[in-house]
Amino acid sequence: MIPVLIIPVLNRYDLLRDSINSINFPVGEILVIDNGGSNNEVLETEFSNVRVLSLPSNLGMSASWNLGIKLYPHEKFWVFSSADNIYMEDSLERMYKESGEDKVVLSNSGFGFFSVGENIIRNVGLFDEYFYPIYFEDNDFADRIELSGFKITSSDIPVNDNDGSQTIKSDNKLLTRNHETFVENEKYYKSKVDSKNYECRGWDIDLRRKHEWMR
Repeated sequence: MIPVLIIPVLNRYDLLRDSINSINFPVGEILVIDNGGSNNEVLETEFSNVRVLSLPSNLGMSASWNLGIKLYPHEKFWVFSSADNIYMEDSLERMYKESGEDKVVLSNSGFGFFSVGENIIRNVGLFDEYFYPIYFEDNDFADRIELSGFKITSSDIPVNDNDGSQTIKSDNKLLTRNHETFVENEKYYKSKVDSKNYECRGWDIDLRRKHEWMR
């Protein structure tokens, strides 16, 4: 059984419901981190083990992933998924079998469907929340994993991601804002690479306000 499946979402709750309803392998708890504040409309699903945290504002991807880990601190590994994924017949089963406490396992969708083991978090730390709201947090985490002596397993675990990034593709306002925040996140990432300083700067109130997508 997968201990917990952590799914951040901002919009397109129809795709999220399709994703949850495609689950075909035992999962202890499905944690939906609802950054769009949908008032739990996502609960229209056949599964009873869905826990929805409906938030007043968008935490961003790094903070959402971190929150999932913090809320389930005793697991050997955590599985994360984008809200628009459709799981193939053996997607979740293979992710369960290939995951472990010393592993980071990426599917064919990369960090769109992946797992992280407890010893990775213990040695590498959490995701850098200065990447807000999304993009380059995964690049930074991958670099820090390699610097810590661990390896990432790139698997061919299949998942249908609906052509990816449906959050911004379905909303022109978010797409426009992403063009701006993507550039800023890229600059921050490159500054870490160039300086070879991978210390996590973390959450910052001014950056949080500057990079807000939904005002």
